[in-house]
Amino acid sequence: MRVIIILFLSAFVFSLGLLDSLKHKKYNASLKEILDFISLYNNEIRFRQSDYYELVSLCEAQGYKYITVSEDLITLTENQSPSFEGEFKDFINKIGTTDVDGQLILCREYSEIFDTLLKEGKEKEKTKLKVNFALSTLGALSIIVIFL
Repeated sequence: MRVIIILFLSAFVFSLGLLDSLKHKKYNASLKEILDFISLYNNEIRFRQSDYYELVSLCEAQGYKYITVSEDLITLTENQSPSFEGEFKDFINKIGTTDVDGQLILCREYSEIFDTLLKEGKEKEKTKLKVNFALSTLGALSIIVIFL
């Protein structure tokens, strides 16, 4: 019985460390989706000169996981990182405020911003995964040593 409790506690401590790294994967996945959305908008503006409502329809059709459309408003799903939520709102608010060339420049600028955030996120994910794995393993081994 004692061994089962020790193994359970060890597995629990180990899994807590790995759960933190899943947050970073979600962060990066949402940034990739935003970059995909900006690319979609860029193409729609460049080749079809679509308006905002056509973009809303396309966004709904794409079935994004982290970007939602409700009542013709494009927003991020809840529980997204506040570190880039403001930039996304700024981008959405600027859609359709300039001519086609201005919209293409807007897409390029915000693509660069979100690409930079994604690169930083990937670096953090690598670092955190290594640290969390080491600490989780150390914590699990500590529990085993303490209780044996």
